[in-house]
Amino acid sequence: MDVWFAFTHQRNHAKKLSGTEPDVILSLVEWVLDELDRQGQLRPEVNKELEVERLYAVVDGLALHALLEPDRLGPERLIRVLSSHIDGLCLP
Repeated sequence: MDVWFAFTHQRNHAKKLSGTEPDVILSLVEWVLDELDRQGQLRPEVNKELEVERLYAVVDGLALHALLEPDRLGPERLIRVLSSHIDGLCLP
């Protein structure tokens, strides 16, 4: 985990120095929730600002664990976990 924190810190530091765009994954998560909201699919009690951070954390954690444990967390399982999370945010 220390290596992951060091990598993240270095990446963020390099972004500040180079002026690069914000995290593409965060932008994608924001877009997904905006689209679900625009299409009227989000449950009314969903706090989009909070859910962006939650979904971003889920995606980030899944990506890390998929790298560390690919036999346990393969593509099919990743899709099922993400689908389940997003389904929980949507109207039935």
